[in-house]
Amino acid sequence: MSFPLGDSHDIISPINGLVLIRDKQVLEGRKNSELVSVVCNPSTGQSITLPKPKTRKKISIRSYFGYDPIEKQFKVLSMTWSDDGTSKEHQVLTLGTEKLYWRMIECGIYTP
Repeated sequence: MSFPLGDSHDIISPINGLVLIRDKQVLEGRKNSELVSVVCNPSTGQSITLPKPKTRKKISIRSYFGYDPIEKQFKVLSMTWSDDGTSKEHQVLTLGTEKLYWRMIECGIYTP
């Protein structure tokens, strides 16, 4: 199986056979490349393109892929970072739901 990956892609945390891939691609009808996130199952060939997280400005976005064993659901955490290196917004997308959407969550700063 092959995935159409560009030169600039990240494979994020393979979990239980699923893989989150972030790749810069030129989408249909657009001129510039955009960061696209796809969750795929290499053994079945199935994949789903995730909606873009909603952000207020163009800032750095980091994504993390995980599995919630209590709810038995795969989730993607998106964290936006400002230019000064502080985390500003946290959003979670739950896979396997009827409609894929990002929901905002509150996340305090951890200080041990």
